[in-house]
Amino acid sequence: MFAGYDRGQFPVVARQYLWVMLYEAASGFCPFCEGRFDVAVDPAGAAADDYEYDFPTARYTCARCGEELVTDLGTALLFEPAVVGFYADHGLDVREGPLNRFIVTHDVDVLTDDPPEVAVTYTADGEQLRVVAGPDLTVRETERVQT
Repeated sequence: MFAGYDRGQFPVVARQYLWVMLYEAASGFCPFCEGRFDVAVDPAGAAADDYEYDFPTARYTCARCGEELVTDLGTALLFEPAVVGFYADHGLDVREGPLNRFIVTHDVDVLTDDPPEVAVTYTADGEQLRVVAGPDLTVRETERVQT
């Protein structure tokens, strides 16, 4: 990943690499083999690589190679057009700057466990975007509210 880059470029290269990997996953493609990635919401959190997540997660599983990627729901929905537009309206590009800027600016509510339905609320400059998604992260509704 870092071959051919100067050491000073490593943070930007690492961020872009992670961004591409997450974007591919959110688009349904395995970033490891380009097979089909299926996604499932786990409202109670998931176990992955000997680590237990104690918050709701999205688990991407490749139908071809079996690789898995687990992420928080706010990051999993970050590339949805409503979320991208929300941040753009506040002068922020989800592709620029540190990814954690967007990860720490959301809250997750589990609306139902079976089937899972979640609401992720993103906040920027005194406005909130609430995104409701189903078990496969399909967006069911969005709502913007001034706080």
